[in-house]
Amino acid sequence: MHSSNLNSSVLGRLPHDICEQLMALAKVHDLAPGERLLRQGQENADLFIIAQGTLVVTREGSDGNPAAVVATLGTAEIVGDMSVLRGVRVSAHVDAAGPATVRVLSGAALEAHPDLLAHLRAALGIAGLERLDTATRDIQARHARELQALEIQISATRFIVANFIALSFYMLSLPASYYYASILPVDSIVSLVFIVTFFAVAVRFLRSEGGRFKEYGITLTDWSGQLLRGLIWALPILLLIVVAKAVVISGSEAHLFDLMRSLTGDDISIPIVIGLTLAYISLAFAQETVRCAMQKALEIFYSAGGKPAPMRAIGLTALTFSATHSHLGIVFAGVACVSALYWAVVYRATGSYLAVSFNHGLIGAFAIFVVGAPK
Repeated sequence: MHSSNLNSSVLGRLPHDICEQLMALAKVHDLAPGERLLRQGQENADLFIIAQGTLVVTREGSDGNPAAVVATLGTAEIVGDMSVLRGVRVSAHVDAAGPATVRVLSGAALEAHPDLLAHLRAALGIAGLERLDTATRDIQARHARELQALEIQISATRFIVANFIALSFYMLSLPASYYYASILPVDSIVSLVFIVTFFAVAVRFLRSEGGRFKEYGITLTDWSGQLLRGLIWALPILLLIVVAKAVVISGSEAHLFDLMRSLTGDDISIPIVIGLTLAYISLAFAQETVRCAMQKALEIFYSAGGKPAPMRAIGLTALTFSATHSHLGIVFAGVACVSALYWAVVYRATGSYLAVSFNHGLIGAFAIFVVGAPK
């Protein structure tokens, strides 16, 4: 192996003539697959330059755990440099991954040429400092990422706590909600109050998070594509709603499409239906702000231990969503739970708040204001 073919950070620092002299001193040593070049803990004064093949570096833990691979070295890389530089024992096993060839600069040969050894040690020292600097930067970057992840986890925990506090107040207010539902024109006004309350909690949280909206899928990037994904997910459900009503009203005089007649008992004008539909879709976006943020916060919370639990987050979010509809009755709460499970899957699949909100609004508005419940 000619010095001009050497591209290691160590030998590349040496003057051409010094590198040529070192290569002239080196002896060629062939390794069979799996052959061990160095053993962890042994004394070593030799320097090995990989001429061909791959060497695998493994280190045994002090607790008796199996040796773990810490590095894979290829052509022109150097092994044994710390022994030459600092005179320490070998810190890891070095084995040939396959057939390999190394050039060996023996300790005796290097000691016999102090000038060459001095040049080599200087190059090794500079390379060692660079590796240390790189390792330090890597550690700092890793710590920065870990700190950011911790901040996100703490933030998600705060949001979960805030929502459960709001849910507690909701449960305490149920008796009053039953009373007001009985004297108000429509009980939807009570629902509106609860939706606005939970929406305010979610918005305050998201605003406090600054630039983390993207982590919750809240972005206008490719908004048309997001809405299209929401529509695609909604189409099978829309068809299912039509088929289900067609089956239920089969043989009766009921209409398949019954613009809110099932809710009011009277004909209603198209502009009013359109207005109510848009209002419902707006509220769907508000509800999904809460539900999506809650689902994502739970995913972050559960992933803190390194074990993501998306299904647990989906299930708990659906139960919470169902509980916030309990003032409308046990049947409606059950429907809300099933619906929330579906929207949670859509959110998990698309990662898009716009997609799932549009999906929610479209399906709900179609079911209530276009198809209507059978009489």
